[in-house]
Amino acid sequence: MVEGSNDASVISSLANAEIVSINGCELKNINYLKKASELCSIFLMTDPDKEGTNLRDKIKKEIPSAIDIIIDIDCCTKGSKNGVAECENNELLRAISKYFVDFSKNENNENFPYISKEHRVKVCQYLGIENCNFKTFKTRMKRLKINKEKIDEIIGEK
Repeated sequence: MVEGSNDASVISSLANAEIVSINGCELKNINYLKKASELCSIFLMTDPDKEGTNLRDKIKKEIPSAIDIIIDIDCCTKGSKNGVAECENNELLRAISKYFVDFSKNENNENFPYISKEHRVKVCQYLGIENCNFKTFKTRMKRLKINKEKIDEIIGEK
């Protein structure tokens, strides 16, 4: 979990894992992350500044089991900005290497059928997580171990 979409883009270029942006103080996707934390480890990387520390504290209240990944502010500065997106790749790799998990070995490669927006909204409401597009929905259902049969049950097709 990272603060913004630029952070997510940088980290996703280095790690084969689901990177979820919380859009700073909005805590976007927090319900999904709470649910996911019941099934897998959640790693938290915020900017190495006062705002990042405050946000980390806020998130830890919501998801106490989240594992902090701390980056060195001295390696994460470009111009006047300090943050994950400004961090040198070798510093990011150093920070994540002790926690890195390659999820590709655990992916269920079954053909996941398209789910309409109406049905995705219904499933997300049922699970108490944020609505999302199909690609994100598919990833989240796999992470939450929700299969097609369970989705059909939720939307009332079984």
